[in-house]
Amino acid sequence: MDVHEYRTARWTRLVERARELGCEEEQAESVVEEVLAAQRRRIARAEDPDPLVHAALEQRLAPPVPPRRPLPPAARRAVVGVAGGLVVALLATAVVVWLRPEPPEQVRLPSLFGLDADDAEQVLERAGLSSDVTRRPACEPDGLVLDTEPAAGRSVPAGTRVEVLAALTQETTSCAARLVARREAWRFVGFARGGPAPPFARTVTLVVDGSAPSTLSGEAAGDPERWAGLLDLLVAAGADGPPRLGVEVAPAPPRTCGLSRPASITTRPALRLVAGTIPGRTSCPLTLDLYRSSTGIDSVVAYTGR
Repeated sequence: MDVHEYRTARWTRLVERARELGCEEEQAESVVEEVLAAQRRRIARAEDPDPLVHAALEQRLAPPVPPRRPLPPAARRAVVGVAGGLVVALLATAVVVWLRPEPPEQVRLPSLFGLDADDAEQVLERAGLSSDVTRRPACEPDGLVLDTEPAAGRSVPAGTRVEVLAALTQETTSCAARLVARREAWRFVGFARGGPAPPFARTVTLVVDGSAPSTLSGEAAGDPERWAGLLDLLVAAGADGPPRLGVEVAPAPPRTCGLSRPASITTRPALRLVAGTIPGRTSCPLTLDLYRSSTGIDSVVAYTGR
């Protein structure tokens, strides 16, 4: 199995397991990284790496066994006598324990924000979950995931069947007018998740939370690593719950999330994306204003709710 895919799908559960085994919270992630690094070759060869990784994690965090001291003869005779009396009770207990089923492993339902139904099924399968896809008419790109039951972010038993609700694009006049903007907005979300880059102008101006404007070349803008974590925040804003994205094409208001619109930005219409709130920040949702010229996106103004 691909090591990177396994790490992505099982990271949260492995960190939780490390904590259950007594690892300090601030050390759990580094311990998991150490175990994954040591087991990389075995993971790559295994169809299901979970048993070997969990065993390695338990061995890594097992408490040291103190050296045994030999018992004096009198104590050994006492132990033998007591042991004989305990054998029957231990056997009975062992039968009960053997018959008691182990609780199923818990899996955190991954985010399907910005994915279509085909990609969603693959993500769920890699997480150890199955899926059923139902399509519903919606003014969204065809196949886009609209909702899941259970919702993303919840812990569920491994093997749970997830109900995935996907869009069946409406062929109506009113929808056609909105669908162009919504497709472009979801394309930018897909770019944030590692998909193809949207068209960018030769130079892209970036303003985040009222900071001084920075610029990227059009080529650099197509590299997610050059966005200083902003794309990661967009993915995080849609990580839990139903995948929601507000989309509007209009001049940006003078103030958003308590911050003024940058003076360098004119009142020309923007494609505004409003995602969810980012954990640990204010209640103001992540908002991106994309300004476009004939050649592509030339300015992005972001309000992260910092």
